[in-house]
Amino acid sequence: MNGKAVNAIRSFPGEGIKVWGARTMDGNSLDWRYINVRRTMIFLEESIKNAARAYVFEPNVVNTWVNMRSMIDGFLRGVWKRGGLAGTSPEDAYSIHIGLGDTMTPKDILEGILRISVFVAITRPAEFIEITFQQQMQKS
Repeated sequence: MNGKAVNAIRSFPGEGIKVWGARTMDGNSLDWRYINVRRTMIFLEESIKNAARAYVFEPNVVNTWVNMRSMIDGFLRGVWKRGGLAGTSPEDAYSIHIGLGDTMTPKDILEGILRISVFVAITRPAEFIEITFQQQMQKS
């Protein structure tokens, strides 16, 4: 059944009925095969989105990008230290990309569009899954 992304429902004496497995319906995808990966990604994505809202009225300039990168780095470093990301160092576990020429064009900046790309290693070091955020900021 595992090859078909099916989690068995089993009855355990003294414990009741339980879902016995950790697969998602996207069983053929290496990135999204397991529930723990999907749940971790949802947690990371929602946490970073919520924290980024504090910057919505800030200008879309280098100082804002540095502050946002620092905030995201602190959050992801904490997740990594608690074992939530794979890798022996933060560099193996995640990377954050934000800024002109990296995630944004001059036109994006003038229009107040902020883009952030975060790459995280959930199950294996240096094998990253990308999370991309876009937020409307104060226009320059």
